[in-house]
Amino acid sequence: MKVILDIKDNRIPFFMELVKSLDYISVIKEVKDESKSQFV
Repeated sequence: MKVILDIKDNRIPFFMELVKSLDYISVIKEVKDESKSQFV
């Protein structure tokens, strides 16, 4: 399953550390550009 999340800027570092610490989740791609994220 794939999930797309919109996370507030001030919470991104915490959330990414949490996600990367879980062995059953793979981060495929991070979209940091707001205009590109609208496309995704």
